[in-house]
Amino acid sequence: MKKIVIFEPKEVYHQGIVSILSNGKYFLKSLDGANKHHLNHCDLLILGFSEEKIKDCLSAFKNVSSPLLVLLDEDCYPFIREIMFGLKPLSYFHRASPASIFIRAVTATLKNERFIDRKIAPWLLEAYQPAVRCRDLSSRELSILNMVVNGRSNKEIARQLFISVSTVKFHLKNIYQKTNTNNRKELTTLFSDFPLMSSAPRKSNV
Repeated sequence: MKKIVIFEPKEVYHQGIVSILSNGKYFLKSLDGANKHHLNHCDLLILGFSEEKIKDCLSAFKNVSSPLLVLLDEDCYPFIREIMFGLKPLSYFHRASPASIFIRAVTATLKNERFIDRKIAPWLLEAYQPAVRCRDLSSRELSILNMVVNGRSNKEIARQLFISVSTVKFHLKNIYQKTNTNNRKELTTLFSDFPLMSSAPRKSNV
């Protein structure tokens, strides 16, 4: 049975989460306060943010090693960079999304797969400045960029995309030019913390 720890300061949402997950598949534990000393090892930490609790959460859960699913709404938007880079969550869910999407987010995160709610994705793009450089990339170039960031070699990329190695190199040359980088190392350094560049086998809901 998977152990899920929940910290959600908004009581209505907290009750909703417990109701959705109370199906016998999970062992649920609620935190009364943002105190990591009360947090034992768990399979998933669901962390809800409210404007007045953001600083407390950033401090308390900074070094938590469990897979982290954060719950956000418009009040959290001004703090999205702090959340992204302070906690580096695995998954993001918007409170206004339906319960079916929440179940998908929980299921994916428990598998250590990245889940990004479509309502959150534009916030992440805007908060992460190098993402601006992605906007000129074609879908094929974005696929190759993703694989480069995840450590794939040119041969592996060519094999997976059913193209030649020389074609991969051609696309890489264009990617370097469009992102103002010179080599794989610079490219990986630039985009390694970008949430929409999912680490295999993580997936993105965008």
